[in-house]
Amino acid sequence: MNKKLKVNDALHRLELEIEGSIAFIEYKLTGDTLFLIHTEVPPALKGKGAASAIVQRHCSTQKTITTR
Repeated sequence: MNKKLKVNDALHRLELEIEGSIAFIEYKLTGDTLFLIHTEVPPALKGKGAASAIVQRHCSTQKTITTR
């Protein structure tokens, strides 16, 4: 999985599209702190590493979110 996370500001979540489905992690930004709230993966992506891919990619995306 070599896809980039999409920041969905309206829904406060980081999204990763895989095989036409979207896995995501909800976040809350308070000051300069990013809280990861909930990860959700569609049943079609279960066992394919989607949840761990989102968490691994959030580190680089965090800088983008907190500097807006």
